[in-house]
Amino acid sequence: MDHGLEIFGNLGDLKDLERTGWQQKDVDNAETVASHSWGAAVLALHYGRAVDWNVDIDGRRYSLDPFKTVNMALLHDTEQAISGDLPSKPEKDQMQVSPDTKKKKEEQAVEELYDHRFNYEKSIWNQTQEMESAEAIFVEDMEQIDMVLQALKYTEEERTEEDMEEFFLSAGESIQTDVGEVLYNEVLEKYEDIMGNM
Repeated sequence: MDHGLEIFGNLGDLKDLERTGWQQKDVDNAETVASHSWGAAVLALHYGRAVDWNVDIDGRRYSLDPFKTVNMALLHDTEQAISGDLPSKPEKDQMQVSPDTKKKKEEQAVEELYDHRFNYEKSIWNQTQEMESAEAIFVEDMEQIDMVLQALKYTEEERTEEDMEEFFLSAGESIQTDVGEVLYNEVLEKYEDIMGNM
């Protein structure tokens, strides 16, 4: 039987692939893509359970499928095993990649990464990117919370001389659930306290 272990070899590259946003900020020993996915998954599991898998989005109450939610968090960046972590905001010496081009490259990467044995994983990835379900929106919020927690950590530990404000601004514009908003405001307050004492 062919178990498709070579695909897990490719996915293992995510354990070493540092996130581009942190590299652009010259963070020492930056977080990897796999670390971020793990962080988002643990946040989704814990805070999903904390609200009994029910969230408010734009004033409406939605029930979340726990299994799908955690799977989405684990798999949402797996295309980067092939495409790399394409920058949303490239550095001066990098060529601008349009959102459409970025999306196309990521979709091609998923097609290359997953064969017929991984139809479920591919389906979960697609549903996450489409952002049409409550699960996908909640996972996106947990991704943003993981990002600002990491930005707070790097600021507290002085692992870069760069300002992390843009990550908080980006997250603040993206958050859509009630639980995401509460968590975001808590992390933002801690960040602003640190910056106010510098």
